[in-house]
Amino acid sequence: MDTVFRRLDIRVCIKINNRKLLSGLAEIAGTPDKVVDITVAIDKIDKIGLDAVKAEMAEKGLSAEAVSVIEPVLTLSGDNRAKLAVMKGLFEGGSASGIVSQDGLKGVAELEELLDYIDCAKVNSAVEIDLSLARGLNYYTGAIFEVKALDFAIGSICGGGRYDNLTGIFGLPDTSGVGISFGADRIYDVLLGLDKFPSALKSSTDILFADMGETAFLIPVVKALREKGVCCEIYPENTKLKKQFDYADRKGIPFISICGSNEAAAGQINLKNLATGEQQTFSKDDLDGMVAFIGQLPK
Repeated sequence: MDTVFRRLDIRVCIKINNRKLLSGLAEIAGTPDKVVDITVAIDKIDKIGLDAVKAEMAEKGLSAEAVSVIEPVLTLSGDNRAKLAVMKGLFEGGSASGIVSQDGLKGVAELEELLDYIDCAKVNSAVEIDLSLARGLNYYTGAIFEVKALDFAIGSICGGGRYDNLTGIFGLPDTSGVGISFGADRIYDVLLGLDKFPSALKSSTDILFADMGETAFLIPVVKALREKGVCCEIYPENTKLKKQFDYADRKGIPFISICGSNEAAAGQINLKNLATGEQQTFSKDDLDGMVAFIGQLPK
């Protein structure tokens, strides 16, 4: 995840938690049978806020005392190691209930180990232990994580976690794994919103052939260039040149060809580089010359 978002030039925060901490939280709250209800509720905290999450837990049958044990954990601040130190104390019997949770302590140990690995790997992205992170899917058994974009307001753009038992339902028992899901639509929105798309990706078209009423002359040339690996299109209507130039500019098309009756009669194709203004004229059969002019090797 760190590598992908670094290459996309998106600043992110990777949020991590562990499902064993959530199980331990339910245990010290005195409601181990409510772990799913607690998980589903706190997973919505970014969307509906803490008060609504508390109300939902109450609706699911958690007592006020149980909610009072869970609430301060969801608002815990400090660096990652400090958060884990507090959680370790709670799971050792330091909560209001005095209950000890071995499952919770195992989750703390796993997160401490994970933080060590993150340091070893020299992960560049910000990494934050978020004790309200739950991930709604109950097949996760260990570390869980989500990615938030730092410079664009949107929900998580990537998520996943560890599962120890999931493969068993596919006939492959006792095999653990870690899954990552990249949110393609949301990542696209972030890239678009932050103007991170390279200009070369704005269009797949290399050459726009303007429609000057000589379509029958252009079609065999366009077909031959496409067979050479050049992406071409002919403007779909014979209209003002300004409109056709604006279309090329809007789509980021780098080359344009304007061939009227004189060029058709002479069997010539002219190409213009819209960025530099350079222009050359070629025989309609000089496909290699045209390819070389646009600097594109056959695909």
